[in-house]
Amino acid sequence: MNNFYDIFASYYDEIFPVSEDLISFTSSYLTNKNSYLDVGTGSGELVVKISKTNLLKEIIATDIDEKMLEIAKKKSNSIKFLKMDMKEINYKQKFDLITCYGNTIVHLTSINEIELFFNNIIDSLKSDGKFLFQILNYNIRQDFPVIQNENFIFERYYKYGKELIEFYIKFTLKKTKETFESSIFLYPLTYQDIIKILKPLKLKNISFFSDFKKNQFFPYKSNLLIGEIEK
Repeated sequence: MNNFYDIFASYYDEIFPVSEDLISFTSSYLTNKNSYLDVGTGSGELVVKISKTNLLKEIIATDIDEKMLEIAKKKSNSIKFLKMDMKEINYKQKFDLITCYGNTIVHLTSINEIELFFNNIIDSLKSDGKFLFQILNYNIRQDFPVIQNENFIFERYYKYGKELIEFYIKFTLKKTKETFESSIFLYPLTYQDIIKILKPLKLKNISFFSDFKKNQFFPYKSNLLIGEIEK
């Protein structure tokens, strides 16, 4: 493995373990008859855990990264894992629940792309269906703690530009002393941007939380922005 993203994918579950709060939050929206789509599933850990506790009609999970999907497919034969760019999400099939966690939405680098994404997601929901998403709160400046264990050191920081944020990542393997670095551009999507995008869609309900326990969201205080949209 000489590619940064292959290395990153191999340690993804150690860097970002799925929390019980996230599992409980997502499961609270599911019933045995649900069809469920997870966008930007990464290593698939969340949907695999969801599938073990919820007898769902169907689970589809998408990601653009082949290595992530390769890891995910080894975890379950009952989930349909698909390689798909989230800009291409436009299902004729309708879902009871769609999720997009892990700050995935802001990898779209223009407000037009993000607006199209939200519209396509809403179109892919059944009547009364719900879309749950999580991003960082870009109304405040974000600082990241170093994540490390006996195997690696994972460092992150933002460089704020005029329109986009450059996200720098440094990953060091302790045993071999190898260091891998990369950077990507993110769109600093705010609470106000989301409200503006969703307002014309005449949705039944829009709620925001600061965590997966559904505590109140404060636009200039909360680190996370978690959204619940009901069609």
